[in-house]
Amino acid sequence: MTSFAIRDDDPLNAAEALLARADARGARPLVLGDDHAWSAAELRARAHGVQRALGQRGLGPGDRVLLLLLDTPFFHAAFLGALR
Repeated sequence: MTSFAIRDDDPLNAAEALLARADARGARPLVLGDDHAWSAAELRARAHGVQRALGQRGLGPGDRVLLLLLDTPFFHAAFLGALR
């Protein structure tokens, strides 16, 4: 079992904590959907894309984002990207 040590000077970011655990899976599928199977690296890249897109629209830490998506791998990317 992997454990995390959080120092007082570390900003707590739930998305990064989840993705750090996911990275341990390597290339194995992490998120599965009807037509999609994403590794942790693919999920991280898609979440980063969502984060970038939100930032380009003027959204940042502390802003609220409403997600309205079906239960697909895209939801996970959008959720993690919004958390970042």
